[in-house]
Formats: sequence, C-alpha cells, structure tokens
Amino acid sequence: MNNQFSNLIDTLKAHLKENKITYKELATRLKCSESSLKKMFSGKDCSVMKLINICKQVNLEFSDLVAISKNKNIEDIRFMKREVEEFFIKNMKHFNYFILLYLYRMTPTQIKEKYNINDKLTFKILKKLDELKLIELLPYNNVKVRKFGLETWTGEGPLMKKLRKEWAINVLNNSLASNKQTHKNELRHYQLTPFKLTVSEANKFIKDSKKLYDEYFIKSNSRYDSKNENLVILNSLLCFSPELLVDEEILKM
Repeated sequence: MNNQFSNLIDTLKAHLKENKITYKELATRLKCSESSLKKMFSGKDCSVMKLINICKQVNLEFSDLVAISKNKNIEDIRFMKREVEEFFIKNMKHFNYFILLYLYRMTPTQIKEKYNINDKLTFKILKKLDELKLIELLPYNNVKVRKFGLETWTGEGPLMKKLRKEWAINVLNNSLASNKQTHKNELRHYQLTPFKLTVSEANKFIKDSKKLYDEYFIKSNSRYDSKNENLVILNSLLCFSPELLVDEEILKM
C-alpha cells in the first residue's frame, strides 16, 4: 500500500480513537458490517472515495485529514473555504483565472497573451485573489501561487455542485474532439460499452476501476509541484450507470 495512503488511514484511526468513535458505531453510520469496515482500515478494500465518505461521517474534512497526516497546519493547507467558493460562484472569471494560475501553472503574462486580457482587468483579478489569500501579488503583476495539493479541495461544496455537470460534459466533448496537435490526440480516448454482468461481477469491475483510478490519483498528487516538463495534464472522468441507454420518453410517445 502507498505510504501516503497508509498515513491517511493511520491518521483517520487516530481521529476515531481521539473522538471515541468505535468501529461498530462507524459501521452503523456507513450502513456496512463491522468486518467490512475493519477490512477497509487494513487497506485491503479502501479507496480515496471511501476515505472521503468516512470523513463525512465523523465530521472531518478530507483536506484536514491530509493536512494532519502531513503534520501541517490545517489553515495553511485548506484554501477553498466556503466564503471563497461563494465568491467564485458569483465571479466565475476569477475562478477560471485562478485555475490557470494554480492548476495549469500559467503566468499572468501567458494568460494575458492567450486570452487577450488587458492590464486593468488582470490587476483587478490578481488583487482579489491576493485578498482571498490564494496568491501573493508581487510588483508588475507577478504572482506567487500558494502551494496546495490537489487533495486539499475535495469538491463537495457549492462550487463543485455548480461545476460537476459542466466539467463532465467538457471532458466528454474534449475526448471526442480532434486537434492539430497530434500529440494531444494520442491522449484522447472515449469508450462507451454496455456490459451484461452479474451483480458481483459489476461490483468487482467498479471496485477494480476505482482502485486503479486511486493509484494514479496518488501518483499524480505526489508530482504536483514537479518541474518535470515531460508531465502533461490529463483530465479523466470515471462513471458507471445501471440505466439503459435509451430515451424512454420517446418510446412512450
């Protein structure tokens, strides 16, 4: 088991002990058996999503769990506070600009040139991001982006609820698109396949897929601040649905 993942589990165990929450009580909250819960905590049947779900049941933010596991101050690592999310919901231009700075590591100059943003608007956005303590605004519109891990925003607040469907559609559309940059086309993949499986086979398929997904999530997260130019951004969407791929309303007409 990955050391980082193991540390998260150990930290969560300590939190349960400190708050006097027993496996039996937690299993009841999660609506699972105590033996299944113990198996999760052994690392044999656990995932990032399961940890996030457990955190919800014990009033612990996943980002706080990560911070504690790394012996960091929670306020230093938690950046997407509720008031920040609420501001971004009303000011999506600021949010998208921040994503370019934070996630894609673009500079204000690069953003200005690519999206034709004038100096006045650039300064206005950067000043607000500085006030929100997301960046440090330096002279001549240079910035220092605070260091956050990808895991510090689990995306369960109002902003993610607004963006979840929009981002999913964007990822699907982009996976179907073609681009003059052939190296990007090599990283596009779309595959929709209806399976006919037993319930146990379906559960195993989902479990195995999520396990692989978590493995690459942790690997990616460990490289977030890497300067390796060979690393690329790859957006992914993992989803399963038991519904039939037909429009039932049309059939009823």
